Amino acid sequence: MALLGDAIGANILLMGYAWQAGLIPLQRASIEAAIDLNGVATDFNKRAFALGRLLAASPEKVEAMVQAARGPLPEPPATTLDGLIEKRVADLTAYQDAAYAERFIALVSRVRATGDDRLTEAAARSYYKLLAYKDEYEVGRLYSDGRFRAAYDAQFAGGKPRVMLSPPIFARLDPATGRPKKYSFGPWIFTAFGVLAKLKGLRGTAFDVFGYSAERRSERTAATSFEADVDRLLAGLTPDNAGLAAEIAALPLAVRGFGPVRHAAAEKIAAQAVMLWARWPGEAIRVAA
Repeated sequence: MALLGDAIGANILLMGYAWQAGLIPLQRASIEAAIDLNGVATDFNKRAFALGRLLAASPEKVEAMVQAARGPLPEPPATTLDGLIEKRVADLTAYQDAAYAERFIALVSRVRATGDDRLTEAAARSYYKLLAYKDEYEVGRLYSDGRFRAAYDAQFAGGKPRVMLSPPIFARLDPATGRPKKYSFGPWIFTAFGVLAKLKGLRGTAFDVFGYSAERRSERTAATSFEADVDRLLAGLTPDNAGLAAEIAALPLAVRGFGPVRHAAAEKIAAQAVMLWARWPGEAIRVAA
């Protein structure tokens, strides 16, 4: 699949393997002539047949080709709390800048000072998710930093990629789904992505033209609200309620999706948050009032 781009080539590949192993009593020219005579995807089938032969003769070469086609392996997930925090600091620095990452460090450090690793991990994961919301600048950065192109080139031979986007500035609701309609953008959009990536410093400033939308304002508000929630948790934290604190701190992780999907998920989690906060010391009185 990685080398042929389609699992349908597996049968021809196996035939090539069997032929190279001496299990098919036919001349290679006869098999290739039959492929030509069939007239369906001749180049593809000949390539699959040749790849099967190579797999039988030199499997290590095929393995190397597969690894090259897949590109670099993704970075393994962090296995320690220190690694998790360090990775998110690096990501937020790339997302915005070092000052933005310091905002994350400051909050996580205060939580970690409690000595509760479960609460620290929940707070770190949630706060990172709220800070690294996928806006127009981030979409531009992810599409233009080289990783997308490398993955595309590894899977497809040539061609011009297109992407489906739903820009909040002009996207209208699709009457069939009730969700923002997606539009297809051709190769020119990758130049625009590069420009957007360079403008990420405008994020959150008065010059951020995308930041005035309701969705972007909501994302910024969610981050500051979480900071206030962490203050409330730290003020009333005890060994007896540490588990509840971690549960509350992890709530943002359950909000997924974009647009109406995200909005619906946020409303559901908000209702759950009310119930959890009602169990927090002093909060039952606040809710009742």
